[in-house]
Amino acid sequence: MTRLVCFLALASFAVAQSPTPEADAFFAAAKWTEAEAAYRNAIASNSADGRSWFRLAGSLHWQYRHAESRDALGKAASNGFQVPFAQMLIGREFAEEHVLEHAQEYMEKAATARFAQGTILDTDAAFAPLRTEPWFVAIRSRVELNSKPCIAMPIFRQFDFWLGQWDVESAGAKIAHSSIQSLADGCIILENWMPLAAPPGKSWNVLNQTTGKWEQTWMSAGKLAKLEGEIKDGAMRFTSMPGSAPPGTRTRMSFTPNSDGTIRQLWESSADEGKTWTPLFDGIYRRSK
Repeated sequence: MTRLVCFLALASFAVAQSPTPEADAFFAAAKWTEAEAAYRNAIASNSADGRSWFRLAGSLHWQYRHAESRDALGKAASNGFQVPFAQMLIGREFAEEHVLEHAQEYMEKAATARFAQGTILDTDAAFAPLRTEPWFVAIRSRVELNSKPCIAMPIFRQFDFWLGQWDVESAGAKIAHSSIQSLADGCIILENWMPLAAPPGKSWNVLNQTTGKWEQTWMSAGKLAKLEGEIKDGAMRFTSMPGSAPPGTRTRMSFTPNSDGTIRQLWESSADEGKTWTPLFDGIYRRSK
């Protein structure tokens, strides 16, 4: 990856949509002194323009004015523009000047801020001499985890006990096979419900990071149900979301792991605002042999 790509990767916009089209045209044409002057004019009008600070840093970088480039990247970050990327590029500027202590410092800041573009660390020539350093390897591992947050964050693993191939019983009789899969680097749990004598169904289960709750969307035979849940008292407990149950009713569903490796699924309905509950489905998941 070229140095130019590094600076363009997360800050490029079509010139026609840009607030600084003249400066961007100079930047795209690699006219670095002209681009520098144009971005400085933009910043003179608006010192909080993080994007122009970022692009100014690129213009200075290509003139080998590393200290000034680092300062401009710091201004971009302080104005909230591409903070993890700006910090990583500050580290990269230090690496190019072989100031490894500060390179490590800013690269660690970037990783802590969830920088996730590991390809830059793998391909940029400035990092080549560092790739066997233990601290670099550790940062690269953190960046990899940042790119796959659903693998790295324990909260996304709360429902993993449901993953696998299952035979499902109710009242002692086998009624279905269920295949529960992890998709999208652990961000989605997909249920494939395959009953012996009823329409098949599927559900998508995801963690909503805004609410901290799990959400399940169940689909079968043209019907749709949406539920929201969380781990509570040793079970994943869902309740129907507004508009997902028939008027005047509520539904709730729990998945409880048992000590023998089975899971109990209980689906219930209430017609009196949750005062009393009637079972709709009570089943046991046993791992298929």
